[in-house]
Amino acid sequence: MNGAEKIWEGGPMYLHKSGVFKPGSDSVLLGRNARLDRVRSVCELGCGGGIISVILLHRNPGLSVTCLDISPAAASLTRTNLDINGFTANVICGDLRKIRELLPAGSFDLVISNPPYYAVGQGIPPSDPDRAAARAEDLCVLADICGAAAYLLRWGGRFSLVYKPERLCELFHQMSTGGIEPKYLRPVQYRVNTPPSMLLVEGRRGGNTGLSFEPPLLLARNNTEDTQ
Repeated sequence: MNGAEKIWEGGPMYLHKSGVFKPGSDSVLLGRNARLDRVRSVCELGCGGGIISVILLHRNPGLSVTCLDISPAAASLTRTNLDINGFTANVICGDLRKIRELLPAGSFDLVISNPPYYAVGQGIPPSDPDRAAARAEDLCVLADICGAAAYLLRWGGRFSLVYKPERLCELFHQMSTGGIEPKYLRPVQYRVNTPPSMLLVEGRRGGNTGLSFEPPLLLARNNTEDTQ
């Protein structure tokens, strides 16, 4: 199904198109909450239809953004979503496992991604094939994504992503293996008394040890605490 809509009230537009995974709230939360201070250049890995990059450019139109996806349909939709919002970015259709053939090393202040959450054979795959491809590690695994991020980041650059709590140890291991030190973690919860459904994580290439826990981001509207 195709259709364009506001990502949030007063926010940028996003066009959905058959054949490209329709993003969920996790991508929106990542785009709205990623830290952009001292960031000029951004690369979004596995951009899908480009919703995260659109949100980042809505927040700061002066960013230099590169979007990468292996799917020609996704790359085309990303260009469309940038156009309908009046944004420009470098959109590349390519395989992040061959990142050294696509982009120069150490060229970004921020690498951002909403990677596949589930290892192949883990859990029940979604019936929708586009959603299944975006959620399972059929085309790339966590080590590929962390390795690509480490290659692209300048020294001191940040890697920002959203991930599942049950794979946090593996995520931290792969980040550290690539020389990215986990620095910030923010749980996303429906209510104060419910467990996190996802985690917003930031690491720094070449960073010192030390992890800061941020207050939970609460999704339920009737919480007194601030929600995004």
